Amino acid sequence: MGASTFQNLLSTPELVFLYQNAVQDNIEYKVSAFWQHYLALKFPPEKRYIISHEHSPDNRSRRRVDILVQHLFPDPSVATTILMTECKRRCNSKFNDLEKQLLGYAESYFRANPNIGAVGGMTVWGTKARVWTLEANWNRDGVVAVFIPRFGPCTSNDKAWYIDAGHVESWYIEEAVCEMTGSAPPPRPEELDEYERS
Repeated sequence: MGASTFQNLLSTPELVFLYQNAVQDNIEYKVSAFWQHYLALKFPPEKRYIISHEHSPDNRSRRRVDILVQHLFPDPSVATTILMTECKRRCNSKFNDLEKQLLGYAESYFRANPNIGAVGGMTVWGTKARVWTLEANWNRDGVVAVFIPRFGPCTSNDKAWYIDAGHVESWYIEEAVCEMTGSAPPPRPEELDEYERS
């Protein structure tokens, strides 16, 4: 494979190191460290992105989203939330809380920012992730956040659609994140055709 061929998200020695730590120890802070470093590469500070760890989703709540990506654009005095990421280590007992927590954070964000109709979301289960668009659905009782998957079927708590960062299928994660930054994703790997046919 040529240097420009997408293989997985492990594109730097630092990501390989953090990925291996997350796999070996399966501790939430190590999982979060891997994904935070990946997102820092995709949302660089020189393009006025801010990545915060353990940040309030609405700047008021004591609840904390694991990783928050904001953008100072076009107004450098206003930070717009681009992506909320909730991380869990890879165990079965916490998996069902993952998506529910992210929905709650998105609803808090929408209540504080009623002019915002959607925000990016990522749920992380160990070294696997799924990327979403979270849309605000307003009704007379308030707001309900709705998941729209960036890849795969519209199912919730479906472990089969969480893609490992070390697998070629992680191109779908890369594509979704690139769309959030307005950059072109790498060319789609031919191996994905084989996986989709099997």
